[in-house]
Amino acid sequence: MKKIEEIEHHYDELKILWLNYWKEEVVFTYQWWIMVLILLLPFFLWWMLVDKKRIIEISLVGLFTSGIAFILDQVVHHCVTGFIRTL
Repeated sequence: MKKIEEIEHHYDELKILWLNYWKEEVVFTYQWWIMVLILLLPFFLWWMLVDKKRIIEISLVGLFTSGIAFILDQVVHHCVTGFIRTL
């Protein structure tokens, strides 16, 4: 039990160090703001440019397209990894 407590203590110290690093070196830097802008700008532009009368149809097409892409990605990944394992 002593080893588990020691590991938990080191893990807690690491969490604190990582949080301090994130607060002091990462968040609110200019790179952080650029990433936030890159993340939010496409959604804002889409919302401004989309035809609001057909938003449900457009959203459903996007949902179906992403679902099909996800399924095909999983199938191809499974086939390729199965093929590689047989080599």
